[in-house]
Amino acid sequence: MTDVRMYMFQCGVIRQHWHDLMMNQRLGEPVEVPIPWYLVTHPRGHILIDGGNAPECATDPRGHWGEVAEKFVPVMSAEQACLPQLEAIGIDPADVRVIVQSHLHLDHTGALAVFDRFPNARVLATRAEFEYAHAPDWHVEPAYISADFVKPGIRWDLLEPTDDGYDVYGDGVVRLWQTPGHRRATCRWRSRCRAAGRTRSRSTRPTPWSTGTRTACRAC
Repeated sequence: MTDVRMYMFQCGVIRQHWHDLMMNQRLGEPVEVPIPWYLVTHPRGHILIDGGNAPECATDPRGHWGEVAEKFVPVMSAEQACLPQLEAIGIDPADVRVIVQSHLHLDHTGALAVFDRFPNARVLATRAEFEYAHAPDWHVEPAYISADFVKPGIRWDLLEPTDDGYDVYGDGVVRLWQTPGHRRATCRWRSRCRAAGRTRSRSTRPTPWSTGTRTACRAC
């Protein structure tokens, strides 16, 4: 696959309560939040964005996430993990050259959890988020699963504030901006798709009412 396409995947959902998503809103009301991740195929090497939940969430979420899995309950099948979905569309993990980490919360590190299966990939993340994830404040520490991203062999390529607008391949297909909000150093990405006649822009935090499993967007 050597043309430029954008795929959107869904790595199951997280069951939780509205008031844990939006403070003091809809107290006690349950909500299911879909967990998306993306792939942009490219002739110079594919770009994977986040990767959803770690595959262990399909079989032993509490064992992998700890007590936080009782409040934020991941619901996914083994087939919804990152690698099986890539294989389902014929993508060889060795052809992934870049993994973009919008941030390092537990529902975004599915690709890093199986990083050993991406032998040719480097990881783009902001330096600020990288450093914070390794020493987070106590009240957000459960949102970071160090087993996913604190391991030998990950080839980090850390972005500084001066790298805002970073163009992954220098052709405008995927560019990155630092947009504090959901996280103090969240990285927003933007993907161009000429065939669709418009630019596709994605924030890194899905809204609770997002839907869909996988889409493809082909460029000329």
